[in-house]
Amino acid sequence: MRRIALWVPDWPVNSLAAALEAGEPGAVVALGRVEAATAAARSRGVRVGMRTRAASSLCPELVCLPRDEEREGRAFEAVLSAFDQVAAGVECLRPGLAWANATGPARWAGGEEVAARGLVEAVEERVGVECFAGIAEGPLGAVCAARQGRIVPAGGTARFLSAVPLGPVVAGLAPPGLRDRVEEAVALLRRLGIRVCADLLGMGATAVSSRFGVAGEFLWRAASGGELALAGALRPLGDIGTGVDIDEGGENIDAVLVPALRCAHDLADRLARRGLLADALLVEASAGGGGELTRRWRGVDLMSPDEIAERVRWNLLGWAEGAARPEGPIRSLRLTAVEPYPAAALTPLWG
Repeated sequence: MRRIALWVPDWPVNSLAAALEAGEPGAVVALGRVEAATAAARSRGVRVGMRTRAASSLCPELVCLPRDEEREGRAFEAVLSAFDQVAAGVECLRPGLAWANATGPARWAGGEEVAARGLVEAVEERVGVECFAGIAEGPLGAVCAARQGRIVPAGGTARFLSAVPLGPVVAGLAPPGLRDRVEEAVALLRRLGIRVCADLLGMGATAVSSRFGVAGEFLWRAASGGELALAGALRPLGDIGTGVDIDEGGENIDAVLVPALRCAHDLADRLARRGLLADALLVEASAGGGGELTRRWRGVDLMSPDEIAERVRWNLLGWAEGAARPEGPIRSLRLTAVEPYPAAALTPLWG
């Protein structure tokens, strides 16, 4: 499948731009030094590594904030909302990175290049942050294309990926239950001199699978521009969901998070009882006076209720603060594990 991916570089600092007034300088700071700065701050001489006091002296109007993952997740909802205007079925991998099927946007816009340009313009106009869009086959191809702002010709993804390093970008796309083994495989491959996708493909699919098992199969699919979802290679199973009606307190997001956490525990328990895993989480909420939120996440550990609830919190806070905020209190919430598959699919083939 050809995907259109959206990448906002340095999202921890760009999330400040989503929360600041247009042109207002801001910086992420830690231990008394600047970790990242917005373009407005850099134009005033603020630099990474500079002492916070010196930066504030140089730029008195500088807004200094600590690293805040909740802010990053909450602010990215505005970016996802802009993406929704261009494509259907948007999935968020993490704050700063999302993708969707490219077929619809390309058809509606009259071509892939026009669709990618329209996505960038929509985000920059609505949120005011610099971003890049790319299109290619497969998850890894799309992500790497976005990081370069490229449209990879159909059928050319494997060649495009040939020089891509086997590293954090690849491992970051692995299912949560497989990520550690993929990282271990990449580390071993590096010691063997296998550093980029072309090197891995040169080993041959059988050799990679025999040596590294499921992790090797994942790496092979990634390096060749293939699909990565394990559910697609297994017998399809029905989605598993749970929900709750909220009679009181729906106007307070913190109050809604109490039943949300219960739902998260229930979803994790349902998967565990069936011996299943899933890589995608669907969050759906509706408001009493009108308005609905639908957000899909990829790569969430659905065995972790806290991680599920964290994503729900980000989405609800971003929704409440956005242009299309809910009308009235939140009245229902539903969480769904999309395309679950047997946990045994991740069992190593050998010790």
